[in-house]
Parts: sequence; C-alpha cells; structure tokens
Amino acid sequence: MTLIRKLKSILNIKIKETDIENPNSLIAMNVKILKNNAVDCRCGAIAIPIEITGERYKCIRCDQQLTSMSYNLGPRDVTYGTLSVSLKASNQLVDIAYYDDSVHFLKNEDKRRR
Repeated sequence: MTLIRKLKSILNIKIKETDIENPNSLIAMNVKILKNNAVDCRCGAIAIPIEITGERYKCIRCDQQLTSMSYNLGPRDVTYGTLSVSLKASNQLVDIAYYDDSVHFLKNEDKRRR
C-alpha cells in the first residue's frame, strides 16, 4: 500500500477508482447511466443530465443547456401515493462523487470520435 493510500485510509478519504475498463468501477457505471439518460444535442453530441433529478441537460461538446424529459438518477421517492415505489439497485444510482470524472471521460470519448 502506498503512502498516499495509507494517509487517505487514515483520514477516511474515499479513493476514486480510475479504471474505466472495469465495468464494475463507479466511473464506468456513472458513464453508462449518463449515456442511457442522455438526449441528442443539435451539434451532434449528447447532452447529459446535470442534476440528480430534474429535466436539465448539458451538451458535452458545446456546453449548451437543454430542457427535455424529466429524470431521476437518485433513489426513488417511496412516500405514500407515488406510483413508482420500487427501489433502484445500486447500479442504477449515480454516485455524485464520480460525476465530474464521468463527464471528463465522456468529453474525451467524444473528442476521440471526431
């Protein structure tokens, strides 16, 4: 174990997984969730959700903000009277600690495709 990992462990700092090739890494799961909930932008790229719940999206290429279908990337509301009371599995929830890393990966992926 490296000195940095030991210090982070002692200070209880969450170590981010950076292995995007591993489909079980949190960044890879976030990327998949964001792609599945993305909408098309006029520039030809995808616009991804910018909040845990809402209907606002931001293009990964031109940074234009769009409003479209509503989404919920966090846990479901299980209060009385809701129609959708089934809870989401952990692979259906966005981990906000890895959101920026996932967006960075999507932007780099878009640049490689052009």
